Amino acid sequence: MDVIGAIGPGSTALANNFLEGYQPVSRNGEVTQNAFIDAMCWNKIMSHKNKPQNDQDAAHPMQNEDKPRFSEWASVQPGFLCVYDKGRSNKYRNHTEAETAVPVIACAQLMDSMNDKDFAFAGVTRSKSVRDDDDVANGVKRDDFFTLAIGGPATILNNGNKEIKMGDMVEWTFYDASSGNTGNQKRQRVGPRRIQVRTATKTHARVFGRALSYAKRGESFDVLIGSASM
Repeated sequence: MDVIGAIGPGSTALANNFLEGYQPVSRNGEVTQNAFIDAMCWNKIMSHKNKPQNDQDAAHPMQNEDKPRFSEWASVQPGFLCVYDKGRSNKYRNHTEAETAVPVIACAQLMDSMNDKDFAFAGVTRSKSVRDDDDVANGVKRDDFFTLAIGGPATILNNGNKEIKMGDMVEWTFYDASSGNTGNQKRQRVGPRRIQVRTATKTHARVFGRALSYAKRGESFDVLIGSASM
C-alpha cells in the first residue's frame, strides 16, 4: 500500500514537528460550501470492481485493491480533494439535504482514470467528517456534513507521482499512470486510496487551481482554487 496515496496534509505519517507540521494557509478570501458524502456513489462503485484496461499492468493499484469499509470510504480529513458525480441532479432531485449542500466523494478506491470523465471538481475539504464502523447499520452518530473550500487559497498534499512547481496549473485524477511511484509498495495500510493531484496535462477539463508553492511528492503545498485562467 502506498502511504502517500491515502493520507492528507495533516496526517501523523508526515513530519509534524514545530517547523514542518501542518499549517493551513491563510483563509482570507476563502469561499466555502457545505457538503456530504454521496452514499449513492458507494453503491455504484462497489457493486462492480473496475479493472484497468491493461491487465498486464502489475503496477496498477486496482489489481490488488479490495472493497473498503464504508466508514473508511466516507471519512474525510482537511486537505482532501472532493469531486461530484455529474449525474447527481437526477439522483438528488427530491432530497432536502441536497438543497443546501453538495453530494461528493473523496475516495479513489476501485476508481481508474477512465472514471474521471464522469466526475467534476467540487472543492478541498476544510473540516473533517470521521465515520464509525456501524454507521450503515445503526445510522450516523454525528453530523455527516462538512465544509469545502471552493475558492481562495488552500493547503493540500502532493500525492501525485511528480513534483509540482510554483505557478503550475494543477488538476485532479483518480489515478495518475505517469512515471514515478508505482503505487504497489509494501507499507503499513493507512486507508483507501485518495484522489490525486498533479500538474495539468494537455486538457484543462479537470484543472481546479494554481500552485502557490513548490512541493515534491509527499510534501504539502498551497494552491489557489479557481479557474484555469487565474
